[in-house]
Amino acid sequence: MSRRWIDISNSFGIWIFIAFLSGSQAWTSLDTPDSEFHASMAIFGSEVTDRAATPVYFWTRLGYIGPAHAFIRFFGPVTGLEVFRLFLLFVIITSIYFTIRVFTTRLNACLLTLFIALNTVLLGYLGNPYPTAVVLAGLFALMALLITGNSVWREVSAGGIIGWLVMTNPYGAVFGAVLFLCIVLVKPFSENHWKFILRRFVLGVLGFLLAFTLLQAFARLLFPKLDWWETFTYYNSALNQADYVFDLYRWTWDPSLLVIFMAAIISWIIFAQNRDSLQARFSVAIATAVPVFALVYWKFSPNPFLEFPKYQAMLWPTALIAMGLAATCRLPQIDLKWSRVFTGISAVALVLFSGHSLLVLDLWQSRMLAVLAIVMFMVGRRRWTIILIAIAISFSMAQLLQNSRDSYGVSSQYLYGNAFRENDVGLKLTSAINGQNFVLSKTKAGDRALTWVDAEWFPREESLLPLAAFQLWGPNEAERGPLVTTETMKRWNDIRPLSIIMYGKTTEAILDFWNSIPKQNLPTVPECKDVVWVEPDTAHICVTQLTW
Repeated sequence: MSRRWIDISNSFGIWIFIAFLSGSQAWTSLDTPDSEFHASMAIFGSEVTDRAATPVYFWTRLGYIGPAHAFIRFFGPVTGLEVFRLFLLFVIITSIYFTIRVFTTRLNACLLTLFIALNTVLLGYLGNPYPTAVVLAGLFALMALLITGNSVWREVSAGGIIGWLVMTNPYGAVFGAVLFLCIVLVKPFSENHWKFILRRFVLGVLGFLLAFTLLQAFARLLFPKLDWWETFTYYNSALNQADYVFDLYRWTWDPSLLVIFMAAIISWIIFAQNRDSLQARFSVAIATAVPVFALVYWKFSPNPFLEFPKYQAMLWPTALIAMGLAATCRLPQIDLKWSRVFTGISAVALVLFSGHSLLVLDLWQSRMLAVLAIVMFMVGRRRWTIILIAIAISFSMAQLLQNSRDSYGVSSQYLYGNAFRENDVGLKLTSAINGQNFVLSKTKAGDRALTWVDAEWFPREESLLPLAAFQLWGPNEAERGPLVTTETMKRWNDIRPLSIIMYGKTTEAILDFWNSIPKQNLPTVPECKDVVWVEPDTAHICVTQLTW
């Protein structure tokens, strides 16, 4: 078997282990309502936007919606999303393995790939139907392409990934561009190095344009009545990210973000010890450039990107690869022997089982743990066994820090801890899909549909929100309270909705809301469907039509 095929087999084996044997969960969390927006459009496409009063900008995330829709066409809604998750996991694992393999032996590459790919932030967002998962895979693939060699196809593909990320999440695309630049500058270059950089830039732009054009064409197929450029430019100018900030400084005591700073410090220490090492230079460059950009952007343009996990998670690929590259500077270059199998298994088990942690840490405890993780990474000088176990402990401490993050800013508890825990996210998605099928059967394109949710908004009892988000609740909210008010009707008179979709914990709540709709609008008798839910055990979905 050729060396290349051995490496492919190794990465495939790691994928099999993490996907099917490690206990990692297909579904982990929901960033309600955003996750449901994207899942719904990936499944139902323009059927959702054509019925909505306001389609807003969510449909422009074609980098996620497009490939997810393709998998759904072949495998069905839930299974299609799960297979798409497995595909993204394979991209991530393969990218990690081949990036690390350039600088170390197969044994070390396999173990370090396992340490990184078992990370609960990665697995947590792979199990969340939000575009973050595509951004994670794209950033890992981008680093692999640029670090592992020089060729036209690599540079074109790297540019294509950035183009893809623009239509997935612009914030992630900027991270991709920062990575492209810093890796190109760190790479050893020939005497004509500025020509070398210009060549990479031109090829990257070519790849960018190819991917961007492809997704533009797909947008026309999936959402024929909507204009991507018009929507993208309007909402990027209209949205003020500062409006979505709950606490501008909350990230400063978020234990999970200590992992990013931990990785940067480790990289700088390793670089100071190995200045002539190419992987040390790559490590310090990527571990520093992306977080520094995020901090500068946050400082000069206040935003929630350091506060919300769906954006925070985009910092992890560079941090984890940086730690992996730093580890190759420490681990002796040894090959597989049966005497080392037990050590390797023990190290992987340590990282895996730490991913199950639901330990809650105080601020001082989390910071102390981050310092200990940095110290542990440096333990050992020559003995492979000691160095490997120490590095595994450092990765395990990162798991503890991540999993200790509370549910602030998200709807799912145990955002990262659910990576290895059974949870109710799969049930919610299945029921929401069933409910949306009913909604689509009772409405039609052009209905300008609005949604109402039976909820106690203070103190945030909004358990049915994932159901309503499948029909773009939020910008299409019918009413925040339990009854239609005069102010509500002023807004409805402007929108003139033909359908009102009601999601209730009880049929009584739905009927109370329905009875409050003015009779001159001739609201039809609600047609209803019950779906299995979590709290309450059954949720009620009803549709009524109005006349104007």
